[in-house]
Amino acid sequence: MKALQYKRKRKKNTDYRKRLALLKSGVPRFVVRKGNGSIVAQIVEYSNNGDRVVVTSTSSHIKKQGWKFNGSNLPAAYLIGLNCGILGMKKGIKKCILDARNITTRKGSSTYSAAKGLIDSGINLNCREEVFPAEERILGKHIEAYLKSAEGITKNFEDLRKKMKGEK
Repeated sequence: MKALQYKRKRKKNTDYRKRLALLKSGVPRFVVRKGNGSIVAQIVEYSNNGDRVVVTSTSSHIKKQGWKFNGSNLPAAYLIGLNCGILGMKKGIKKCILDARNITTRKGSSTYSAAKGLIDSGINLNCREEVFPAEERILGKHIEAYLKSAEGITKNFEDLRKKMKGEK
């Protein structure tokens, strides 16, 4: 009789070999999850009693700070990563590892946009430069080009980024 696998392994939600390799490093993980209309970024530390979420930043957090547009596009992902990084720096986090779970990440995706925001906040994240979206896409210029209702997305983005970083 064959032993029954863990439910998360059966449903392909968790790759335990990859998870073990991440946990052995002892470095907090930067986890990005994208839903239909929102993005959640978290810094998670391992403990024997279960993972402990140190910092969370979501689309609703940046909307409270003044973001006026969709919460699941590339500029929003960048701002969520930046916000998560700034909050993480306040909690003493200096380095993270990107934990993409079992999803396939593509070059220029919102996961890497959030990772770029985390790096720009001052947290060290080991990631190759070529996987990040182009600066024009992070600024939202590709959205302004075809969506008239998104006029001002670049200005709103720059204002919010400066506000988060404490610049004038």
